[in-house]
Amino acid sequence: MFDNFFAFLKSQAETFTVHFIGGEPFLYPRFFEMCERVVVEGHNVALTTNFSMSDHTLEKFLNFTKEHLSYFEISVHLQQIQNIDVFYEKLLFCKKMSGLDFNDFRIFSVLTVEGFESLVQLKNNPTRLGFELRVQRKTIFLGHQEYSDE
Repeated sequence: MFDNFFAFLKSQAETFTVHFIGGEPFLYPRFFEMCERVVVEGHNVALTTNFSMSDHTLEKFLNFTKEHLSYFEISVHLQQIQNIDVFYEKLLFCKKMSGLDFNDFRIFSVLTVEGFESLVQLKNNPTRLGFELRVQRKTIFLGHQEYSDE
């Protein structure tokens, strides 16, 4: 399947953006090999990540996708953020290294009752820094989470 996908990309005259999603794409053993082949074939990369990768891994990814990175999506899981300032530093580092505009970053988080205060704190800084945090309603079986007016 891997080889067939790249044979298809190679056969195309137009440029594609290959969007890596997951789970967490950085955990896939051949992730860097796949990204590198996309770039070598002259196509672009987009990524949806939970942003839990190490700074070293992030830097490695950004170094070879820089001119071929279309956009960067971060699915924020509040329980995984131990230090919000470290999260912001990593976000600014990513923007600087990637050469992307603020509009090319998509930051999402699901609104939960138990995570509301953390989400408010998280929302203030990205907005001040120029990033937009998009809040999603929590999906439950056959609908969405109901929230109080409060």
